[in-house]
Formats: sequence, structure tokens, C-alpha cells
Amino acid sequence: MSAKTADEGKEEEEEEDSEDEFEFEDIKAHDKALEEDGGGMFDVHHGSGGGGEEEKEEEKEEERRAEEASPATNEELMEQHVASMRGLLSKSKRLNVHSLGNYTFGVKVVRKDTEKSNAKGARLLRIREQYEKSGGIARRSVAGVCVVNQHGCPHVLLLQESTLPPGAQAPDGKPASQWERPGQHFSASTSTFRLPGGRLRAGEGTREGLKRKLANKLAAPNETNEANLRASFDVLDQLATWYRLGFEPQMYPYLPPHVTKPKETLEVFLVELPEKCYFAVPKTSKLVAVPIFELYDNAEKFGAVASSIPHLLSRIDINLETRENTAV
Repeated sequence: MSAKTADEGKEEEEEEDSEDEFEFEDIKAHDKALEEDGGGMFDVHHGSGGGGEEEKEEEKEEERRAEEASPATNEELMEQHVASMRGLLSKSKRLNVHSLGNYTFGVKVVRKDTEKSNAKGARLLRIREQYEKSGGIARRSVAGVCVVNQHGCPHVLLLQESTLPPGAQAPDGKPASQWERPGQHFSASTSTFRLPGGRLRAGEGTREGLKRKLANKLAAPNETNEANLRASFDVLDQLATWYRLGFEPQMYPYLPPHVTKPKETLEVFLVELPEKCYFAVPKTSKLVAVPIFELYDNAEKFGAVASSIPHLLSRIDINLETRENTAV
């Protein structure tokens, strides 16, 4: 029995040795195949694989080329950045802005039957009356952003209108209707700032209506335009839409979900002015050029609509021109 058991144990050991030898041969063949294949999918650049050496040589060659290339200076990097920005801006709207000195400003007389009061509450009262008369149709209004160049900075033309009712006493005791010069008694407490524009007629297009309102507000009559510099207005892109939710001074650049019928819709457009022209406004108004840095974040003085203009103009490629027509 002992001899038989010893023979069986010897046979089992021989079988195990043969299995170990077989597995060892498989591993050696697998390693050899990986080495010939450059490491296979599990190559982690450990050593001596042919593929790893080639990649290292390629990396060294790229580093050598990068070292030979001259590094860009800060000025070159800035020029590249400016060039890329110009490429982006060229895709947006380009606005040619001329010098403020190119324009002539004057005063015009309007008929008394067409003159409207700018007193506080008077305009809101007219909006309410028109809304009720139309059967609940929202008032459609337009406004134009007219830009001029002064001291290398964009300025926006605003109408400064007196809020004193007709016949009211001005600070110097004169009636408001007898003011001799525009802006003589304009102060923060007796005036307001607005973009030139106004209410559209029924069925009138926004661009055609804006041109009509700008000519009515800013253009000089032919008989007083001695230099024959007729004001023309090229209406470009629409910049924003504002909503008046109720019969109140505040306007909002969005329509809340709970408001289905706003009382007024104001569309703001970018307007390009001619190189030269003659402006004229009524005596109770004053045309002022306000720099964009003064408008920015100054809703308390100029209102929410006017103070948002710097944000709206930031996407426009503004080409400032001097009186000699050279770009700034």
C-alpha cells in the first residue's frame, strides 16, 4: 500500500510540474508578443518597448522645436488679442460716429395746438386716456440712440424736457412758456431726460415711425435751415424692448408672466447720424450730449432706459471719427 501511494504522489507531482511549465511558457510567449507589438494596449512606457522609445524621441523633437521658436512678447500677445477682438467685432454692427462739432443746434417754434405738456403725471394721464379710448390696446412707442463723438468718447443725445406745466413760474419768476433760450431753467428738479422718439400711429412700422418722430423732434424746418443741412436718420439694429406694466413711470426690460397686457411697449433702436446736419428743438426742450460713463449705472438721474445704453452699446463696433474724418 505504501509503494502504491508513493507512486500516485509522484505522478501527481509530475502533472503539477507539467502544468506550471505550460503556464510559464504561455506567459513568456505573451510578454514576447507585447514586446514585439510595442507594449500593446496596456503599454505604460516602462522600459524598453520599441513604441515607447519612438514616442519619447518625438516628444524631444517637439520640445526642441518649441525652444528654437522665439517666444512672443507681451506686445505681440496684446496685438494678437486686439486682432482677434477686431475679428469678432467685425461680425457685429459697425456704427460710424462723427464729431459733435460737425453739427449745428438751434431752436424751432412749434404750434400751440401740437405742444404737449411734459409735467409730471401729464404723460401718464395721456397714456391712460389713449389706452381706455383704444379699448385696451397697448401704446406702441419707439426711441432712437443717436451717438456723437466728443473728446474721443461716445456721447448719447438726450432730450432734456421741462416738467413745469405751461404758465408755471420758473426760478427767476418768468412763465415757463416765455423762456427765451433752451435749457435756461433746466435743473434736476424741474426737468427729465428722454431718448428722442414717441408714439407710433396705428398700423405704422417701427422704423418708418421712428424716422418720422426723430424728424419731428430734432430736425429743423426748411425755412430756418440756412445751411441746408437736412437731418437724416439711418435706423439700424434694435437694441432693446421695454414694457410699462401699469400707468406708472417705471418701465422694465422684460414682461413678467403675470402681466398679459402691458400699457406701453417701447422699442429702442440704434440710429446712425449723417456726417453733418442741423438740429432744432422746441424752446421747452434742450438737446444735450451725455457721455456714456455718466449714463452708466445712473438710473436715478437719467432713468432706467437711458442708463442701460452703455450695456447695449458694448456689443457695437463704434468707429469714432474726428472733424477731419480720421478714426480715433
